Amino acid sequence: MSFDLFLVAFRDGQACVGDVEAARQVLDSAQHTHYIEHSNYVICFPDGSHVELYAGGLHDKDKFDGGMFALRGRSFSQAVMQFIWDFAAAGRLAIFPAMEPPLVVLPSEELQAELPSDLLENRRPIVVADGHKLGTVLSDGFTVWQAYRDQIVSDAQDDSGDA
Repeated sequence: MSFDLFLVAFRDGQACVGDVEAARQVLDSAQHTHYIEHSNYVICFPDGSHVELYAGGLHDKDKFDGGMFALRGRSFSQAVMQFIWDFAAAGRLAIFPAMEPPLVVLPSEELQAELPSDLLENRRPIVVADGHKLGTVLSDGFTVWQAYRDQIVSDAQDDSGDA
């Protein structure tokens, strides 16, 4: 179970290929393990935090059109937020957090003009200047997710005691 951030590249209102070279450079600047069979990366930071990235096209022949970051308990750190922001900015990717209210988080204002107009009918765009601001925008959603996760775990433990 994770708090997920979906990253998508857009140009002229259409989904497109992101800047793979720039995104790969950000990824390769961090300590990571690549699990080829799942196009999965586990990125580790000196503060002990880590985050999972699922993205094809960075080190294989797939098309790089974005990816998904899976945040778990030790994933919500300044280092992780800055890495996600750096990756999205380099790849020219919009960030769609799985949270309410629906948002699209943009690492630069210029990306807003690239989004499909109908997408903005039900999602509020928020431009963030760095990883700190990204963390601020996502913190409430992450807190709600943690409470949900804790309730699921608690319910599962209660159910296992009924047997």
